[in-house]
Amino acid sequence: FIINSQTGAISIFQNVDREQYGQYQLVVIAVDQGSPQLTGRTNVTITLTDINDNDPVFVDSRFLGRVAENAAIGAPVMNVADLQQLQLVATDADIGTNAEFVYQVVGSQS
Repeated sequence: FIINSQTGAISIFQNVDREQYGQYQLVVIAVDQGSPQLTGRTNVTITLTDINDNDPVFVDSRFLGRVAENAAIGAPVMNVADLQQLQLVATDADIGTNAEFVYQVVGSQS
């Protein structure tokens, strides 16, 4: 961060990433031009707001399931490896509503 020495306006001077650092603590001083010079000091907290800059990522890259051909509509698909109900899990590095998502089937092969 950089501060304008005449106005006190604080600006960023390089890219910031909320997933890397969500908050910054700055110590700012003001120095007068008198004689003797006197100073004031304050703490500034800058909190980065999240933007939706991360894609959801599935915990596993491939899932295998099976279901009987006569299974009732709504019957769970079973995980082939351990015969538990197949549940897809994804994560998102964003926060708040930017990290909320829904699962959708967008295509299938037969």
